[in-house]
Amino acid sequence: MSAALFHYNTWVLHYAAPERAYGFVAGFNPAAIIALLAGFGAYLAVLEPVRQTPAAGFRHLSATLPSMALAFAVHLALSRMVTIPRGLGGYRRGPGKRDASLPELPII
Repeated sequence: MSAALFHYNTWVLHYAAPERAYGFVAGFNPAAIIALLAGFGAYLAVLEPVRQTPAAGFRHLSATLPSMALAFAVHLALSRMVTIPRGLGGYRRGPGKRDASLPELPII
């Protein structure tokens, strides 16, 4: 993988405008929120928190590992299928294309 794939603009992080590159959708990353809720659901499925009733795999995995794995998988899938193709969050819409919402940076 090339280093350009992981390029991010730190100046835009402090650029206070609703259309900023890392604003996703109204300032929220829907893929991350859905992944968080999926991980929370997995945690509740493995360990019921009120009565502390564990599921069968809890003894070997705890509740954290399955919830983290599911949240990772959901976030990765949604990012690849929705976030990246739509160019949300500062991702480029195609190879080599610059996001028009990013301002030109001064060369120092």
